[in-house]
Amino acid sequence: MADYNQQIRIDPNLAHAYTGRGNVYETRNDLEKAIAEHNQAIRLDPNYAGAYLNRGIVYDRKRDFEKAIADYNQAIRLDPKDPQAYINRGLVYLKKGDTDKAMADVNQAIRLAPQDPNAYKLRGAVYYEKGELDNAIAEYTQVIRLAPQDPAGYKMRGTAYYNKKDLDRTIADYEAALRVAPNDEDVKKILGMARQMKQLTNNK
Repeated sequence: MADYNQQIRIDPNLAHAYTGRGNVYETRNDLEKAIAEHNQAIRLDPNYAGAYLNRGIVYDRKRDFEKAIADYNQAIRLDPKDPQAYINRGLVYLKKGDTDKAMADVNQAIRLAPQDPNAYKLRGAVYYEKGELDNAIAEYTQVIRLAPQDPAGYKMRGTAYYNKKDLDRTIADYEAALRVAPNDEDVKKILGMARQMKQLTNNK
């Protein structure tokens, strides 16, 4: 924050500094101040795609989905080759239950950034929401290939296997998640439940 304050003191018309300060407020959960900073960045530079992108993130967190989508639309208009804007907008569409629009956005993101694991996470989540578990598992497998040290891929795939009643693969994935995130209490809890269910199944 101090760096951004210093930049603004030197040049009060530096839009990037206000967006940076807005991002700091967002990480501190001071969402209204975050929006005010992004608003100032946009006033200073109405063609700054990053300000719309980051303000959209804040609106998403506030669950003001229409404003978030409007900001992501503007970010995409200004910078149509930024995959993050499509991922973010697709996630909002998924939260709204519009899996078709979410899928269209994530497909575009993958065309732009085929090595981005976050895009495959989202596409897996869309398939999961649609009940297409095998397709979801394929996407989460791609996440694991691209980001093997990220526990999210193992957790998401393990959950999909759980919904297919495949406890062996569920346990294997949550064990893998625990290896890369040994302090994740949610992983420990779900792994314990899956092992308990497996034991009960074996005792029948």
